[in-house]
Amino acid sequence: MADIFISHSGQDSKAAAAVGERLRRDRPTWSLFYDKDNIRAGQRWQERLREELQSCRVVLVLLSRNWLNSSWCFAEAVTATFRGKDVVGIETEDLAAEDLGRAPPILHERQRVRLRDGEERPWQEILEALDRSGLDPNEWFPIPPHVGPYPGLVAFDEKDAGVFFGRKQEITKYLGILDQLRGPDRSQLLVISGASGSGKSSLLRAGLIPRLRRKPEWLVINPFEVAREPVRNLVDQLAEALHSLGAATQGLDLTKPPPDPSTLAQTLDEVLRSLERAADAWVLLPLDQAEVLVTGDGQAGGPSARLLLAALADVLGRRTRHVVVVATIRTEFMPRLEAAFPGPEVQLRQVPLSALGSLAEVIEKPAERFGIQLEAGLTERIVEDVRTADALPLLAYTLKALNEQGGADQFLSLTDYQTLGGVQGAIAARLQLVLSDPEPTAEETEALRRAFTRHLIRVDEGAVEGERLLRRVVPRASLPPAAERLLRRLVDAGLLLTKDATIELAHERLIDDWPQLPLKSWLAQDATDRRLIDQLRQRVDDDALPDGLLAQSEELLQRDPQLEVDEPAVDKLIRRSTEQRRVRERRRRRQLVIAWMVIVGVAVLAAVAIFLWRRAEIATEQAQIERDNARMQLLATLARRADAQAHTPEDIERAAALALESNAISHSINRPVE
Repeated sequence: MADIFISHSGQDSKAAAAVGERLRRDRPTWSLFYDKDNIRAGQRWQERLREELQSCRVVLVLLSRNWLNSSWCFAEAVTATFRGKDVVGIETEDLAAEDLGRAPPILHERQRVRLRDGEERPWQEILEALDRSGLDPNEWFPIPPHVGPYPGLVAFDEKDAGVFFGRKQEITKYLGILDQLRGPDRSQLLVISGASGSGKSSLLRAGLIPRLRRKPEWLVINPFEVAREPVRNLVDQLAEALHSLGAATQGLDLTKPPPDPSTLAQTLDEVLRSLERAADAWVLLPLDQAEVLVTGDGQAGGPSARLLLAALADVLGRRTRHVVVVATIRTEFMPRLEAAFPGPEVQLRQVPLSALGSLAEVIEKPAERFGIQLEAGLTERIVEDVRTADALPLLAYTLKALNEQGGADQFLSLTDYQTLGGVQGAIAARLQLVLSDPEPTAEETEALRRAFTRHLIRVDEGAVEGERLLRRVVPRASLPPAAERLLRRLVDAGLLLTKDATIELAHERLIDDWPQLPLKSWLAQDATDRRLIDQLRQRVDDDALPDGLLAQSEELLQRDPQLEVDEPAVDKLIRRSTEQRRVRERRRRRQLVIAWMVIVGVAVLAAVAIFLWRRAEIATEQAQIERDNARMQLLATLARRADAQAHTPEDIERAAALALESNAISHSINRPVE
């Protein structure tokens, strides 16, 4: 969609081309539509002319006799009048009063300029008239094809700058801050914080970036996706910027992102140096939705996110590069972002985003650019229904649905708005259509439940209560096949987004405002299993799980066999851990058997040793007994002889002593052996 529609007769194409060439030279940021050459082959030219005429800001009429004789040119002027467009007339030839009398009234009511070859003053009058029509190059942006007045739940992007309204004051403030951050004693990271749904991403992408691109002192790196492979995506955008400037990579291989923070920091430093020199400008690095990088999710806030944050902290801390990072983040995650840049070398400047000042502009200005009429009282009714600042996504969805429902005649009515359900009921009404005709089967409902609780929504356990639910970008193929019909209808309804074979919620605000589907109940019921799965996702690269966690995982896998299909990496981790546990158990059993064999062998050897020792002891005692018996017999014999031969008292005493000794030996021999 162009800013300026040049209405001219086909016989005046050369004059139109000359006017267009001069406008492009003097106002290079303005976009023009002035010839059928701008219409693609196969496109209906009348329809294209009507679309351009409805969306332009100014109609520039090349007034000539050829123009006055053209019924189509006359219709263009009437349409411009009806749509409330600013009209500037340029007389390309001298016209008589009779000729001008045939001109539409709007060309008599508005300023006309007589353009004569070689005269500069008429051109200045034309440019001044266009400037007064609102084509301020800092505020007015063209509307590309396929961009509508209201983007819906998705954040405004750079292509939507022409329909992004209501934030002029904030844009001016943040642009001023960025200019300050090019000073010597400066912060290197501007943080735009706010609640979910407050419009942070839209302000950055559609408000700041398009204006910064028009400033020669800034080189803006394209925003990159941080939800998956943030390092890879950033390096790709840096490589694209180098290529667009024709800057050398100095032998850097940007096809393989560095695997460690120090190497990545060095790569970023060298690339940024090349960009600074090639553009002779400061580099602005957008870091949209930075909360994804600082949460503990295995896919988003995992090793790649930590690698990127560590490398950025290193580069910014050196203070050698002319670079400013602009991050948007949900307020409750701000402490974690500060923790990612702990040293005093990196200064963060947090500037919270204020509430939207003019909801009426958000509603009316895009409609004006597209030539859409709003019924009297519709704007006031919508503004009244938007009760909270974080309801902007609901407003955006409602406006898009309202335009799709009643936009064929370019008129949006209160009746259409009420039929839609209003800001608070538009999503419920659309969901009612999605979940009916036919209604989902029990299998589809269960599959849809798994899609949300196990894939599309994640819980950040460290966040503030009430702000714990986040969306997750996942491969579409990972979702349960039985949910495909409902998922497709949700995508068609603008509630889910698909891109590059991935799928995600259109906005996190939907988690809290999703009637007809009990998401909060589903999430609460599945909380324990989900936390366990999230924990396992973060450990898929581990060799094995601890025994306690493995036991919980095996119980979950037994209770939920579908997990094997939904989470193949987690399933492999569990099975790998189970097999390693079996190997450890077999090893322990072998070690236990060997230990018992050693114990039994030692016990047998000890028993044998005791037996042999005792046997030797008994043999020794037996030999002693035999010696004592022999001695006793000898003493007894001697005693009898002494008794028989006893004549004197000494002989009698000697015989008695021999008898006593013999008796003592007998007692010793006869005592029991121990």
